[in-house]
Amino acid sequence: MRGLDIYADLLESTGNEYDAWVNFTKSNIAPEDFEVVSKILDRQNLLENFEHGTEPAPFEYRRLGNDGKYHWIRLVARIFKDTQTGDVLVFGYAFDIEEEKREKQELLQRAQTDLFTGLYNKVTTEALIGKAIRSGSGILLLLDVDNLKKINDRLGHEVGDRVLKYVASVIKSCSRSNDILGRIGGDEFMIYLLDMGNIAAAERRAAEILSLLAKGTDCKGRKQTITASIGIAPIDGTVNSFSDAYNRADLALYQVKHRKKNGYAVYGETGPGESPAPQ
Repeated sequence: MRGLDIYADLLESTGNEYDAWVNFTKSNIAPEDFEVVSKILDRQNLLENFEHGTEPAPFEYRRLGNDGKYHWIRLVARIFKDTQTGDVLVFGYAFDIEEEKREKQELLQRAQTDLFTGLYNKVTTEALIGKAIRSGSGILLLLDVDNLKKINDRLGHEVGDRVLKYVASVIKSCSRSNDILGRIGGDEFMIYLLDMGNIAAAERRAAEILSLLAKGTDCKGRKQTITASIGIAPIDGTVNSFSDAYNRADLALYQVKHRKKNGYAVYGETGPGESPAPQ
């Protein structure tokens, strides 16, 4: 074993007995990884692999360390027969790969994130929402910041940038941990409400966002009020792709823009579904 000392005392105390080691290993595994580790390290499974000349592939799992935290481990197992006793032995190399996993996660996050707002970027947003749509129900909110170009022209791009960051912070504050939040264009944002079919709840979410935006944010010592238009598209059996959902949300958004902005509309509805944001 290299870079890992958590098994040393156990191996010595059990005399390298396989079942004792496996039971100890499984008792400290993260629940999400238990099934796969149990299957790979199963005694009968390893013996059958050995008889067929198949080496177990290296695998990764999380186990509880001496610091009380789960650490990523990569285990490489090798099976061979003792030529003198005929016993089948397992030799394992265990590597602590926590730092490697953390670096990969940071790289992945940077690749998926709009660095300006901290939300998902356009490519990732579309991919995640598309996958969610294929998996089940939900509701898509398409938000467009009203008059951002006028803000940039009148007050400068620094103020416009601050407005965008503020919009992103408001969206985050109004969202659940499993919602998909993304910035898909200069002044366009998306919120996908996973596993939600309640239009009234989606309308309340839109109204809450608009109400908070209306409170404004400080820009160069002055308060800058913000309004936005939101199109709401329920995901039902007739929506099969991200493109379908986006087009419906965009049509609803157009209703708000065509009317007077600063409000929301639900695709396929008129009247109450076009209620403006509370003032």
